Amino acid sequence: MECGSTPTTFTSGSSGMLEVSLISGSGGRGGAGDPGGPRAIVHGKIPVQTNFEIKIYAGCQGGSGSGHMGGGGGGASAVTVNGVVKLVAGGGGGAGMGNGSNPGGSAGAPNGGSGRGSCGTQGGGGANQSSPGHGGSGNRGKPSGDSGSLNGNGGNAPGCSGRSGGQGWRNGGCSNDNPGDGGGGGGGAGYKGGGAGGTGCHGGSGGGGSSWAAEDVTGVSWSVSGQGDGQATFSTP
Repeated sequence: MECGSTPTTFTSGSSGMLEVSLISGSGGRGGAGDPGGPRAIVHGKIPVQTNFEIKIYAGCQGGSGSGHMGGGGGGASAVTVNGVVKLVAGGGGGAGMGNGSNPGGSAGAPNGGSGRGSCGTQGGGGANQSSPGHGGSGNRGKPSGDSGSLNGNGGNAPGCSGRSGGQGWRNGGCSNDNPGDGGGGGGGAGYKGGGAGGTGCHGGSGGGGSSWAAEDVTGVSWSVSGQGDGQATFSTP
């Protein structure tokens, strides 16, 4: 299936367990070549009844920076059943423009990893189930990154003058180009997104979004691996 904000939608034909594997979008690379935060991989079995509406989203990778730009945050992948979110893979944080030292924060299970800073800037915080990631502070009078959103979108770097975040169930934050800022964190689970990195001399990287499963989801497993767009595979009952 294609990544983005438009889900694959279908109706369950019978009662049973919907088995799903979600892979989120990774964060975008920074202008100095630092990798974005890797993708979250989440697997689970979701109980469904006949004629339940199921929507499955695959998040896209954040845009990769060039020159002094950071990379955008990765989009979150998710499954909803009758409009209720059941399983989410949070996106990776975008990399800062940090001369080979600012990879983005990993998407977590269930907590996102923080992004790195350098040269006096701070990376954005990783999201968790109780709060979004904090924005990283800038240096040399440059502004701080935004915190992640309570609804799960990643925090934006100031001005959004760099690259866009990846689209998905929730979107990664945009990056900055002044002279290099971290990308926003990926869209988080539990409605929490990662924070953006601070601006300045080598901008900080964005924090990763958190991953999450509802209480009735069984057989849940978590891992983090790889770069690129998100994916989703599933088998119906």
